Amino acid sequence: MNSMINSPSPVFDNVEKVQRQGELGRHPHRMAELYVCTGGSAIDDVNSFISTVSPGDVYVLTDDVIHAQTYTGSFRCCIFKFNMQRLLERATDAHLAEKPGFQELFVSDVRERKNGITAPNLCVDAGTVRYVEQIADMMKDETDPDILDILFLSLVALLSSRCNRKHSVEEEPIPRDIAEIAFYIEQNFDKPLTLESLSLQCHYSQRHFARLMREHYGMSPMAYLDAVRMKNACDLLLRTSYSIVQIARLCGFEDNNLFSRHFRAAMGVSPTAYRQENRNLARTPTLTDVDIVK
Repeated sequence: MNSMINSPSPVFDNVEKVQRQGELGRHPHRMAELYVCTGGSAIDDVNSFISTVSPGDVYVLTDDVIHAQTYTGSFRCCIFKFNMQRLLERATDAHLAEKPGFQELFVSDVRERKNGITAPNLCVDAGTVRYVEQIADMMKDETDPDILDILFLSLVALLSSRCNRKHSVEEEPIPRDIAEIAFYIEQNFDKPLTLESLSLQCHYSQRHFARLMREHYGMSPMAYLDAVRMKNACDLLLRTSYSIVQIARLCGFEDNNLFSRHFRAAMGVSPTAYRQENRNLARTPTLTDVDIVK
């Protein structure tokens, strides 16, 4: 389901709120695109640079890339198309280009330019994702190009100030089979996954598989699974009225006490206390917010 508007704005071009399933084949980009993932997950292929995309992930594709995506289930995102050169000019005039967050998101280093993607490891919290969706809805209903530019620059400023790194940028692209396993974990965290079952899927020994996960994701496979489970548990605690027992089962824990121990170790408080202290903030942590033993 796509919704799009066109605009003669010299910076902003159009916005799409998309929901996709299956696979998006390889295709060129005619201009720069700002992506914000709002739901689901995907495996991204940008000039053969493989990465996983999860809710809250933010990145920019330049206008000279070949791009493809593979989805399991429903993937949702907001895509803002814009003129990169005009954005850099306007951001400089507004002193926005001097901000570290802007530099990290829109000004790529040599390695990132080679792959045609900037800041593949940046993400924002759930509250910011909702703001992005609201801004996208406002832009869909707006026809004045000057107002569209203002809204887009406001979005750029918001993301530049709120983006955080998920993990350090790797010197080499993540191998496709490891990215696919990480994607599988994110889609099946509610199942009884084990190191043995995960390593068999990619045909590696458990030891070699664990080493590759630490190398590319900064944590062991089971720590990554635990981080995904805790991130989703936080989301359910803030967004639903499910009981702790229900949330434990939805996050792959048959034993409610085991879930509570894992949650307290990761977040520093019990699930009940987390819900009471944070529900009004409606903020879901990113994977790097979760204090998992790596």
